[in-house]
Amino acid sequence: MWIILSGNTMDKNNMPKRWEWKKLGEVAEIIMGQSPPSNTYTEKQEGLPFFQGKAEFGARFPEVRKYCSKPVRIAGQNNILMSVRAPVGSLNIADQKCCIGRGLCAIKSLQKLDYLFLYHFLKSIEKEISSKGEGSTFTAINRKDIERIEIPVPPLPIQRKIVSILERAEKLKNLRKEANGETNTIIQALFYEMFGDPQTNPKNWKITTLLEVSNEKPKYGSGASAITFDNKVRYIRITDVNEDGSLRYDSVASPSEVEDEYFLKKGDLLFARSGATVGKTYLHKEEKHNSIYAGYMIRFRFKEQICNPVFVNAITKTKYYKNWLLSNQTQVAQPNINAQQYGSFNIIIPPISLQNQFASLVEKIESIKEHQTQSTEEINTLFDALMQKAFNGELI
Repeated sequence: MWIILSGNTMDKNNMPKRWEWKKLGEVAEIIMGQSPPSNTYTEKQEGLPFFQGKAEFGARFPEVRKYCSKPVRIAGQNNILMSVRAPVGSLNIADQKCCIGRGLCAIKSLQKLDYLFLYHFLKSIEKEISSKGEGSTFTAINRKDIERIEIPVPPLPIQRKIVSILERAEKLKNLRKEANGETNTIIQALFYEMFGDPQTNPKNWKITTLLEVSNEKPKYGSGASAITFDNKVRYIRITDVNEDGSLRYDSVASPSEVEDEYFLKKGDLLFARSGATVGKTYLHKEEKHNSIYAGYMIRFRFKEQICNPVFVNAITKTKYYKNWLLSNQTQVAQPNINAQQYGSFNIIIPPISLQNQFASLVEKIESIKEHQTQSTEEINTLFDALMQKAFNGELI
């Protein structure tokens, strides 16, 4: 039998001696999240940290934003947290006992399985796990899908040696990632230097709303299904957008039907309106008329004689915007912010000449970042190859 691993094949009959293949449900306990009543949420340190989905995920450990006074489903320290709703398959590790909502599951490794070995293996097949999600716009996987994942289980001493190698390699990989992150920090620092904090507005700029500087009404995305990419029209889904606002190119799709009203223009700013990614933004920078955007996103087009889209996008990376998100998202089954709410978001409006100057500097910084990204991709490719060898039994 064969298993797909990060685009390569593993021959299960050709593994090292004493390695076993197990279904995840045999070597780990799966705890599916469940959202507690909304009146038990609090920002005070009462009860347990509460994580709802990937939106709270950090580089490895989740970031505590809310607590729950009456948790329903609990994950323990060193349990692996997996996103089970769009985007499916993303991973973090619980660094403390916590409450998990319906967007997550917790995976508790049992005696014969090192949790870090399991974490690295699941990271290596994250794309395959993501592909198990059902639905075109809002994907999800269930307990049975997770329990059926097959994993190699070598003896514990070998697992720990593999973990030691991968941990050192990942540390080097993260150093490059930190360097890339510095370019985003530079942009933020430049924004605050030129315009001040948009929350306190120390330079007394005019204040208006997103809707007032838009040249048309905000528009929800297409409900078309995602199909195999046809090399003509790209279907941009919120899961295609990286945390830094760039696009992923490892899961490109086309829409099942093309409608002209959803084509993107340069300067269009998209906002995620629902789910774990609510509040994420994507600024379209391409001149070509060959991309449309999916549902769960809202498009804003701006009066460019009043505000530069690059400037507006930079505001959405500030703490001011993040605080606004937390205070405005409604909690029903999942976080949600609609077009009317986004349209009421207050922004500062400095002179357009100053905004354009900022946009020009951002373009130069992002050109440097693009070169760094190429280097990062090479490092990631090498790291993926190392994981492939590790789980093929070729490192130990």
